[in-house]
Amino acid sequence: DEFNLHLTGDIHAITAANNLIAAAIDARAFHEKTQGDDALFRRLVPAKKGFSDIQKRRLKRLNITKDVPADFSPEEKRSFARLDIDQDSITWKRVIDTNDRFLRTITVGEGKAEKGHTRSTGFDISVASELMAVLALATSFEDLKQRVSKIVFASSSENRAPITVDDLGITGAVCALLRDCIHPTMMQTLQ
Repeated sequence: DEFNLHLTGDIHAITAANNLIAAAIDARAFHEKTQGDDALFRRLVPAKKGFSDIQKRRLKRLNITKDVPADFSPEEKRSFARLDIDQDSITWKRVIDTNDRFLRTITVGEGKAEKGHTRSTGFDISVASELMAVLALATSFEDLKQRVSKIVFASSSENRAPITVDDLGITGAVCALLRDCIHPTMMQTLQ
């Protein structure tokens, strides 16, 4: 008689989490292009709060052993604050749960507030996204967090180093959206 096509909402959660990553990529690239090193560092690391756990993981990957923001040299501030995303290497697209051929290739950043920082990108189908594949392979929520943190979406302009979701600092937010998706969708017929 009745059937909820949304099931448990997993596809919606995948869509929201995937598009959160896409928005964070574009926002980070925009802020890196429009702010100096000190301003960007101060926004990422408020002096009174210090470094978050995810930021400490980035410091470790960068081999920076200091943990007091005021002690950082200008080079260390730059290294920490700037991902230096190569716009041409970004592989991450937004997703939608319909096959809309006119969204396969789009240009983002055309509004006045984006100050001319446009980029060609597109939409994929939610269930064909990398995030859906990561969810399908995850064996637990902890495994999901590890896999999401290691997703590479681009490389840096300077040294071609891979840039991950963890480098963006949004692993926790993405996984919060996917929290309930790790559980199987169970259905039962009434006949």
